[in-house]
Amino acid sequence: MSLFSSCSHTAARKKARLLVQNIKTGETTQKNIQNLFGNPDYFGTRNVEKNGAMVQYTWWFYSFVGGVGYKTLSLYFDEEGKVVDYSFSSHP
Repeated sequence: MSLFSSCSHTAARKKARLLVQNIKTGETTQKNIQNLFGNPDYFGTRNVEKNGAMVQYTWWFYSFVGGVGYKTLSLYFDEEGKVVDYSFSSHP
């Protein structure tokens, strides 16, 4: 059994780079992300200042472990559940 078997589901891991291209800031929802990648590996919140007021964003994190290296996807969602920011990175 793989140590990383609990990470994002296999189909999404294999095509993460292609699936990330479907993410549109301000349009893609948490449900869309869950349909693409499954449940997040980690989640939480982040407080940021926006127009002089503190706003709390929901944070989701995915790791995609392959044969060589891994990829990570970090997303932030607004109060309506839409993506406000995300980062996709490859690590050797």
